[in-house]
Amino acid sequence: MAKTYSTNSIREFMTDVLSLQFFQPNAKHNNTPAIDTYLHEGECPLITVIGDNACGKSILRRCVASALNKMDHECIHISQQGRSSGEGRIQRLFVYGSEEEDSTGFNSVKSVLTAIKTSKARTTKHTIFFDEPDIGLSDNNAAGVGVAIREFIQNKPEHLFAVFVVSHNKHLMAELNKCSPWNLRMGDAPPLAEWLVQPVVPADITQLPKIGHARYDRIEEVFKIMNEMRKAEKN
Repeated sequence: MAKTYSTNSIREFMTDVLSLQFFQPNAKHNNTPAIDTYLHEGECPLITVIGDNACGKSILRRCVASALNKMDHECIHISQQGRSSGEGRIQRLFVYGSEEEDSTGFNSVKSVLTAIKTSKARTTKHTIFFDEPDIGLSDNNAAGVGVAIREFIQNKPEHLFAVFVVSHNKHLMAELNKCSPWNLRMGDAPPLAEWLVQPVVPADITQLPKIGHARYDRIEEVFKIMNEMRKAEKN
């Protein structure tokens, strides 16, 4: 029987997700996890996710989707991957639009509004995962997306379990912070309220590929361990 969560059990769901080996200390690497995470409790079924590039947010999305799938629970996932995927072109164009005809920002807004409309029409349990819904948006429009998601959460449809929002945009996140969301910070990111006022310090972008490759190697190592464990269980 699939595991289920009540609308008030975000804590239990996130505990299950973060119990996966990607997020757990590893003795081989000085008791550091492949992906650093810190969860702060909120007051509504909105989970904001912040963290620098190459901190493991894409793996988090996959882990959330996998956990929801085991619950027979739909994950409506809006992301750059969905925009660029070659699969299901008609469905993709309906959700995301086409940069050949409309601006990237317009398509970002359209995808958010489509996800909200879809959620309101659903008659089964579901969760929305917005992965950088502000792509191509000006600061004022990114803030507007934050308002739309916040108001949607404050009038949550009956069958919606939770909404995840991953973003680097402080204008969007500032609007979401007004409804006291849960906050998952990844890597070296500070708590959301501090992050919103943190000054921008230019990074040495030549180091990002190195950081990304190191993170990828750690994640691949965990995948191998998990595959070996599955094989051992079958035998």
